[in-house]
Amino acid sequence: MKTKVMKKGWAVWLEANEADELVDAAERVAKDNSRMDGWQRRLAVRTGRDTGIRSFEYPQIRPKDIRRSPDGETYLMHIERGKDTEKGVGKSRDVPIPSELERELYRFSQERGLADDEPFFDVHEKTIQQWVKDAALLLAEETGNDDWEKVSSHDLRRYWGHTLLRRRGINPQALCQAGGWSDVEQMLTYLTELDDREVVSAFKEVEWV
Repeated sequence: MKTKVMKKGWAVWLEANEADELVDAAERVAKDNSRMDGWQRRLAVRTGRDTGIRSFEYPQIRPKDIRRSPDGETYLMHIERGKDTEKGVGKSRDVPIPSELERELYRFSQERGLADDEPFFDVHEKTIQQWVKDAALLLAEETGNDDWEKVSSHDLRRYWGHTLLRRRGINPQALCQAGGWSDVEQMLTYLTELDDREVVSAFKEVEWV
């Protein structure tokens, strides 16, 4: 992982295997404390990793907000009230989600007996943030790597944006719209700086050098 001090605290860019470890740790920390919400904690961290939603958006997500995309080949998660950094009024958006996440959300709703309009995560945004922090602190203890202590729920959004844009090469406009950023410039702050090797590699990929 890479870390950097920002105006509002630490920013952490996780590798793919580290994001997976955080998802698993979310469930383990609940078991270690004899809590019954391990699956929900795991699902919350996985949802953040796979959708990049903000912590205050979690309570909005209900079974009826998961629907098929227009081509019928994948699924969308509807966020009714996002964040509008320009006008201060929440904008709605649809976020494409992996089919594996859709299946787990469906299983969770069925086993917990959720109604179509009942939230998957009927908790305060600070609870979501604490679930991520609990998982990160457990990993810090298990691995001896103090950088885990710097991880926050917002770093899941950072991982999602960085992975899709830098590692997968997604269309920036598509990511900007799905992530609810007001503009591409704001979205680019979620990327890490490239080292010299990565800069040269990028130029080679487009056969410029």
